[in-house]
Parts: sequence; C-alpha cells; structure tokens
Amino acid sequence: MKLKNKKRGFTLIELTLYMGLISILLVIVMELFATIFHLRSESEANSAVVQDSRYLLTRLAYDLNRAKSIDVPANIGQTSSTLQLTVNEDNEDNVYTYFLDSGMLSMSNHLGTNILNSISTTVDPNLSFTRIGNGFTSGKDTIQLSISVRSVTQKSPGKNEIETFTTILGTR
Repeated sequence: MKLKNKKRGFTLIELTLYMGLISILLVIVMELFATIFHLRSESEANSAVVQDSRYLLTRLAYDLNRAKSIDVPANIGQTSSTLQLTVNEDNEDNVYTYFLDSGMLSMSNHLGTNILNSISTTVDPNLSFTRIGNGFTSGKDTIQLSISVRSVTQKSPGKNEIETFTTILGTR
C-alpha cells in the first residue's frame, strides 16, 4: 500500500511573507494617496486665491473706471477701509460702497449687497483705500488699493496661501 501525502495549502512562513508584502504595498499606496491629496489641497488653495484676487482687482478697476467720483476716502492722503463711488448708470447717479464684512469683501449699491470673494477665500482686515488724487487738482480721481486675499484651505498645517496686492486705480 502506497500512501501519498498530498497536502495542499500554505505554510505559515509563506503566509507571513505574503502578509508582509501586502502590508508594504498598502503602506506605499497610502503614502501615494496622502501626497496626492496634499498636492490637490495646495493647488486648490492657490487657485482660489489667484482667481479671487484677479476678480476683485478687475471688479474694482471696472467700477472705478466708470465712476463719476470717489466719495470716500474724500481727501488726498486719507486712508479708509471703505471705498464709496458715485457711478452714473442710465443717467442716474448710484452709490457703490465697497466694505469688509467678516473677512468678505462686499459691495453695496441700489440693487442690494453682494459678497465679491468666494467662500474659499477671505480678505484680510488690512484692506485699505488711500486717496492719492482728486479730480479738482490732478484732473483724475485716483486711489491706492492695498488688499490681501487668503485661502481658507491650508496648504500645510498652519499655512494658508496668501496674495497681497498694492495697485493704483482711477476714474476715467
């Protein structure tokens, strides 16, 4: 009588080896996903700041370009956290007021109040409008704008994306 020992399966050593290899592979994949997630968050923060900064500067330049006058700040050299313009639309003077409300740059006019930056960013409280020219002496109403736009999403722990701009804008 011939007995054949045909045991099929894995030995304990083989099983331990496979589990070790799978664990190493799993750690590598998790690190890869963590890196991708971090880069995505950083990219979103940067993109939000760039887009909002571009929009805010363009919107302010557009309204100042069509403004009849700058009412606040009123005097040359005066600095304010609020900008008030008189814009003539359809032969009617409308007042546009830009102001900071809880980190959001808002614009109020005859149609209501609108928040200009997205929920992905905030505007730092150091927002300032400085009058550097008026229509009476220089022929053109101009202001110097200083604004810092900060991402809500953090690039890395404790660090937000921030862009600070200082520019001069004026009426036509």
